[in-house]
Amino acid sequence: MTYYFFIKNKLRRYLLFRTLFGIYGFIRNLPISIKNLIKLNDFLRSISSSLDKTVVIFHHGMGGGSEKFINLKYPSSDYSVFQIGPKNGNNRLLSISFLSFSSHFIIDTFFMVFFVALIQKFSRQFKIIINHFSGLENQDLIRVHRTYKISEIYIHDYFAICPFYFLSPNDVFCGLPDLEGCNQCINSKLNGLPFRIQDFRTKYDSLLLTDNIKIFAPSRSVEQNFKKVYPEIKLDIFNEFNHPKIIYRKRVIKNKTIGIFGHLTFHKGRSLVEQFLKYSPNSKIVLIGESDPIISNYDNFQETGRYSDDKSLENFIDEFRLDLVWFPVRIPETFSFTLSMAINKNLFIFAPNVGSFPERLENYPSCQIFHYNSSQNQIFDQLIQLTL
Repeated sequence: MTYYFFIKNKLRRYLLFRTLFGIYGFIRNLPISIKNLIKLNDFLRSISSSLDKTVVIFHHGMGGGSEKFINLKYPSSDYSVFQIGPKNGNNRLLSISFLSFSSHFIIDTFFMVFFVALIQKFSRQFKIIINHFSGLENQDLIRVHRTYKISEIYIHDYFAICPFYFLSPNDVFCGLPDLEGCNQCINSKLNGLPFRIQDFRTKYDSLLLTDNIKIFAPSRSVEQNFKKVYPEIKLDIFNEFNHPKIIYRKRVIKNKTIGIFGHLTFHKGRSLVEQFLKYSPNSKIVLIGESDPIISNYDNFQETGRYSDDKSLENFIDEFRLDLVWFPVRIPETFSFTLSMAINKNLFIFAPNVGSFPERLENYPSCQIFHYNSSQNQIFDQLIQLTL
C-alpha cells in the first residue's frame, strides 16, 4: 500500500526519477569528473602563491541572456563546461558548470560547497558569481553566502517567484495572482500535498533582499515581476548589452515556412504547436532544436535536433532560408537569447505580449504581437495570415 501511494503520487515519482537520474549521471560522468578535479587541483596550485582575486562562476544549464552578459564581463571561451579562463586584470576566472559532474541539482550543490571550501583554502580574495541560481538548492546557496559571501547573482528565470514558472492549469501565463490564488493554482498541481507559496519565497529573502549581493536582471519585465513579490529587491538591468542601435528594414516574408527555435517543451508552447499542425496541415514548421516529448507523425513538421551554439543556429536559419519565426511560449521569458538571433538576422517575428518580448520588440519593425491569452484559433489565424 505504501509503495503504491509513493509511485502513484506524481511529484514523488518525479523526485524519485530525478534522484535516480542524478546518480546515473554522476556515475556516467565520473571519468570527466576526475579529470575536472585534476584541473581544479592545478588551478588551485597556480593561485596558491598569488594575490590574484579569483572569480568563481557557478553555472547550471545553458542558454539565456545572463550567460551572454557574463561572457562579456568576465571573458572566457565557454561557460557550458568546467573552464579555467585567462587573467582579466587582477582576476583569474574559474567557471564551473554542474553539468560537468552530474545531472541532478542536489548532487551538483554538494560540489558547489566543496569547491568553494577548497578555493577558500588557497585564495583569500575571491568572488562568487551565481548564474541560473534558481535551479539550485537554495539552502546550499544560503549556506555558501553566509560563509563565503556571494558577490553577484544573474537571474535566469522566475523559479524564485513560482516553481512552475507562472504556468497556469491551461498552459498560459497565470497573471501572477495574489497569495491565495498562487496557493490554489500550485496545490492543484501537487495532488493535495500541502504547499504555501509564502514559505517557498521566504527561503530566497536572504539572497535577494541584501545590499551585499549585486543582482542583475535581463529585462525590465523581470524587474517588474520580481518587485511585485519582493518589493525591496534592487536589480540592475542588462538588456541593452547585446543590441547595438541598428535600423532594421521591414522584412518581406517570401518563404512561407514557419521557424521555431530552441527546446520545445510544454512550458515553451509544445501543445500549441502540435494543435497548430492539426489546425493547418498546409502550413510547414521547421523546429531548429528539439521537441520534448518529441512531435512525430506530422508531414508538415521537421525537427533538426539540438544545435550546438549560436553559429549552428544561424547556419540552420540560412539553410532553410527562413523569413518568419514564431515564439509559441505563453508565459513570461526573462530574456530569450533566441530572440536575439531572430533580431540580428532581421527575421519577421510572431511573439506574445508577455515577458521580455514587448519591450525588446518595441522599435523592431518586422514583428506582430499576439495576446498570450487569445484563443488557440485566434493565434493560429493570425499566424496563417502572415504566410498568405
